[in-house]
Amino acid sequence: MTNQEILDLKFKSEDLHKTITIRNYFKELLLTLWEEEEGFSGKHPFGNSGWQEEVYNCFADNNINGNYENLVKKLIKEL
Repeated sequence: MTNQEILDLKFKSEDLHKTITIRNYFKELLLTLWEEEEGFSGKHPFGNSGWQEEVYNCFADNNINGNYENLVKKLIKEL
């Protein structure tokens, strides 16, 4: 699976209350950072902790193995 295909995978985001692609999840995260400026919470960007687990669970559900943190960094560079 290519990185672009991974970015297009969909999952149900409990924090955002909708089904979203990984690509659009990252865009929502960046938009939230931009809008909230110094009030942005890296621990609770969408109101709940554990937000990274939503993306990691999507990887696992699609049989994507490896170091998820490194994969996320690579995916973000391809946005």
